[in-house]
Amino acid sequence: MLYFLLFIFASLQFADGYTTSRILANGGRELNPVLDRLFVLFGVRRVLSVVKIAMCVLVFGLSQWLQVWMIGCCDIIYLVVVVHNWRQMNRGNS
Repeated sequence: MLYFLLFIFASLQFADGYTTSRILANGGRELNPVLDRLFVLFGVRRVLSVVKIAMCVLVFGLSQWLQVWMIGCCDIIYLVVVVHNWRQMNRGNS
């Protein structure tokens, strides 16, 4: 179960990065002011790549100390983020 949840977490990180970059490329804006500033300084793809890899390394590294339900909660949070991004991304296409 743990490895499945970690796989889901990594997949959701990729999906969040993809949908965020698509939204920003189509004129959307980042709501997180820290990330927004980093995007301006270093570029969207570079920052998203580093942040998403760092998130995976952190969660995978801590997985032996985290409870399975904690990783499940992280998955649910990122699922909500990805669904929100997906809706925003497709809002302009309807």
